[in-house]
Amino acid sequence: MGSLEVCVSSVEEAELAIKCGADSVELCMASEVGGLTFRALYEEEIQRLGALGEHIRLLIRLRPGSFCYTKEEVDIMCRQIETIRTLLPRAGFTIGALSPSGTLDRLALESLCEAAKDAELTFHRGIDVLPEPWQYVPQIREMGFKRLLTSGGASSAVEGTEVLSLMQQASGDTLTIVAAGGVRAEHIPFIRTKGGLQAFHGGFRGVRDRAESSSARRAPDGSYLDAWWTESYLDTHLLTEALMAVKAV
Repeated sequence: MGSLEVCVSSVEEAELAIKCGADSVELCMASEVGGLTFRALYEEEIQRLGALGEHIRLLIRLRPGSFCYTKEEVDIMCRQIETIRTLLPRAGFTIGALSPSGTLDRLALESLCEAAKDAELTFHRGIDVLPEPWQYVPQIREMGFKRLLTSGGASSAVEGTEVLSLMQQASGDTLTIVAAGGVRAEHIPFIRTKGGLQAFHGGFRGVRDRAESSSARRAPDGSYLDAWWTESYLDTHLLTEALMAVKAV
């Protein structure tokens, strides 16, 4: 039977996803740039995330842009990991680092892995910017990673299914290849059949309009002005459909 991880942007969404039946959640912010390390947590949030135990993973990514980091940036990410480990000792981490030459940055990764100690590690989708990403799967496995998020180097997991199959073949018994990138319920049977994968990752986002009236904002005619905006949210309908597809035998 397969597994499903949900990318969430708040503690409330993390709790909701687990309540709906997700196997795990990845907490991050700024999903519009591929995700960044979540902001500093409040004490109440730490307690609520702690209750999720090993079902919570946190993305560690310092900034948007490339996945090549200076030593100073790596040091900051190591400190982020160490702080979170103190607060959430059962949480896992999603990390990654590449070299300017277009390979894995082994030195940076070794530092990040050392900071994480015995926490479960997932390599993030930075792998997808490398040419022939399947050739790095054995190295990632040997460094102790348990999971690898990837679209097979394509813009979506559906488009990268052939490469996902190659990555699955190279993964061995200790590394789980997780299909990520535009995954929806209707894609899961195809990726499972053609790629041989059983683990999936997605955001399952919806967009809705919001409005708010403010007594502090008045139009020239004396009427109140409304504020309008759109917001992204975890769509439980999309999530439930994906869960049904993942759990189907």
